[in-house]
Amino acid sequence: MKSTWKLSTICAVSMLSGCSYYDAKDAVKEQLIDPESAIFDEMNWTGSHICGFVNSRNRMGGYVGWTAFVYDGNKANVGGSLSEGPSVIGNCPDKVVSRYIEMQSKDAEAALRRQGL
Repeated sequence: MKSTWKLSTICAVSMLSGCSYYDAKDAVKEQLIDPESAIFDEMNWTGSHICGFVNSRNRMGGYVGWTAFVYDGNKANVGGSLSEGPSVIGNCPDKVVSRYIEMQSKDAEAALRRQGL
């Protein structure tokens, strides 16, 4: 009974804000090469944004790896620069920000290794 009440409350608040998980997924999928392959993880609603991670297939058919996204109710910002504009990663819960920073650090480290530095 308690969980039904919580779910109803979350849905009602989400509808009032105009920002839903379904809308966020649809907006993110619009930007993917293979939207049907999209897998979502750690989706969090902040009251004004939905943050999370998506993994999908590229043109070669392989999964590209987890990419952060922020949805502001109008558009999704997938990957790219999540530190500027209305859809910033800083609006997300700490666990999402931490994972994003960790991913960026690993990408930078791998790039330096490829360059022999």
